[in-house]
Amino acid sequence: MRASQSRAPFHALRSGAISLVVVLLAAGAHIVGGGELPTAPVLLALVALTALAATLATRFKLNVVTMAGLLGAGQLALHEAFTSLSPITTNVQGTNHHLGAEALNPGLDIAATHTHELGTAFGTMMLVGHILATVASAMVLAKGEDALWQLAAWLRPLLALPALVFRPDAGASPVAAGAPDVFTPPPLAEP
Repeated sequence: MRASQSRAPFHALRSGAISLVVVLLAAGAHIVGGGELPTAPVLLALVALTALAATLATRFKLNVVTMAGLLGAGQLALHEAFTSLSPITTNVQGTNHHLGAEALNPGLDIAATHTHELGTAFGTMMLVGHILATVASAMVLAKGEDALWQLAAWLRPLLALPALVFRPDAGASPVAAGAPDVFTPPPLAEP
């Protein structure tokens, strides 16, 4: 029989927090960029896939670099999924797939270009915003990850089952095989 490996502490809490941050960052950035989220069933399926990926990733202890990579990859994948799975709308001539018929901010004339192109000021600002949000979230989640691992190390001795140091003598000792049912004391030795 295989020896069981120690499980990652607070696995459900950690994977839930990471998947929530990934989905919220991607959905928030997509909406700020003027995009539209997919319908509720499609969005729930994407959330479930994100939670699955986060559950697989949280089997291990994550540091800041891996957390930033996980958040960045999740944002990129969800952004592309939101773009391709969002409801189909008719675009007015000269608009893009994110802004639909009217601009998010009428002061910015970005309706004629794709908002994610790095040649535009808005596209560059959005990319910098994505990067800053990802790094900040990764730092916060990595610090929380360290705290949860330390809490688990502190709680582990308290959760261990105590081992018996002695066997209590309550008259319930097991009967030896072949022993008589009735106790007969041995004869007294004569001096």
